[in-house]
Amino acid sequence: MGESAKDEFEALLADEARLQALAQVAFNQIDESGSTFLSQKEWKGLMTLVSLELGFALADTEVEELFREVDANGDGRVTFDEFLPFFRALVKQVAEELIR
Repeated sequence: MGESAKDEFEALLADEARLQALAQVAFNQIDESGSTFLSQKEWKGLMTLVSLELGFALADTEVEELFREVDANGDGRVTFDEFLPFFRALVKQVAEELIR
């Protein structure tokens, strides 16, 4: 990705409404059951895609640990409000990778 991709990610991070809208679309795509939360199975599918895109593999224990970290209230599922900070951090990480 070139300079324009980096600029696009930075612009996305600066536009909270746009970031939230994109996060909602992503969340809805991952929420295959339409339950308005992500199950551990749906989370594992997401982490598989993310790790493939970023070029590394995550062990099942790492996926489970990330799930527990994102599941702020510990109820065994990830709501959109819990997903949003994770999504924001992921977009920021991709933008930083593009700068390098």
